[in-house]
Amino acid sequence: MPLFQKPLLILSIIIFAFVAGGLVSHATLAQPTAPGGSIVKSICDEGTGFCSTSYLDRSFSDKFDNAYARICHAESTGNPFLVNDVCISGVSPEYNVGLFQINLLINPWSTSTTPQTLRQAIAIAGYDPTNTTCANAFTLVGSKCFVADQKLLDICVNWFTQPLNNVEFAKILFSRGDWQQWRSSDLCIVTN
Repeated sequence: MPLFQKPLLILSIIIFAFVAGGLVSHATLAQPTAPGGSIVKSICDEGTGFCSTSYLDRSFSDKFDNAYARICHAESTGNPFLVNDVCISGVSPEYNVGLFQINLLINPWSTSTTPQTLRQAIAIAGYDPTNTTCANAFTLVGSKCFVADQKLLDICVNWFTQPLNNVEFAKILFSRGDWQQWRSSDLCIVTN
């Protein structure tokens, strides 16, 4: 794991532990400060760059625009190449990729919901797109995952690290009312 990803992984684990354990309420979240007293951007602030409402407006055009931007920022801080592979070490059954940290172990959940351009990439690589999802790249044992097909994993990671692909897939999940996939939606007080 690259050095720059370790603080994000540690922060994600700490936030999950507090939220899952009910130890933090929304009212107790303090605005962090940097040395010298300047305000540091909160995990729940509206995002910038790929997580800005102006970028996300290309895909989302409803009343939840600000919520999408906050979730995107909380999940990846706008880094489209972020990979959170905590299942490799058995921490949690998640292999999350991109802006909205899409979990490849469960998404796309079926071949019929796999976006056309991802199905095409899978087919070009020689796989049967009618029977192959990103989850097929793994063997999952409890919370621990093992990479069973590196070539397929590379295809899926490449596809989901493309900002527009990741945003469009998140839109599919949001349109189903599937906000619970993002712990940050609860942490940042996002409701649908």
